[in-house]
Amino acid sequence: MGARGYWLLPTLAWFDASDGFLRFLCFGGAALALLLLLELAPAPALFLCWAFYLSLVSVGQIFLGYQWDSLLLETGLSGNTVTPGCPLSPSRSRPRKSGRFGRGLRPTPNPFPNTCAALRSRPRKGRA
Repeated sequence: MGARGYWLLPTLAWFDASDGFLRFLCFGGAALALLLLLELAPAPALFLCWAFYLSLVSVGQIFLGYQWDSLLLETGLSGNTVTPGCPLSPSRSRPRKSGRFGRGLRPTPNPFPNTCAALRSRPRKGRA
C-alpha cells in the first residue's frame, strides 16, 4: 500500500498495532472524555477523542464499519470547529463563567418564540 495507505486508512495503529496500544486508545479516550467533562482543555481533548475514535474505526473493519460510526466521526469533527479555544471557532473569545460547571456558553435565544407560544395556546380536540 505504501504512502497511499496512510490516507486510505488513517489510524494511529500504524505506529503500534499491539493489544496494549488498542487498550491505550480506548482508555485514553475515556480519560480525555473525563477532561472534557471537567472542562479542561476542551479543544485538544475533543480533537484527540476524535483521532482515537478514527483510529479504532479504521482498524475495526466490519465491526466498526456501520453508518453511525461515520456519522459520529463527521459530527465529532464538525463539533470541534465550534469548541471554545479552537482556531476555527466562529467566536474565538473565551466563554464567560456561568452555570454549575464554571465555564459555559450563553444560551441562545429561541429563534421561533411565536411558534412555541402558538403551540401552547392551541385548543386540543375533545377538551372544553
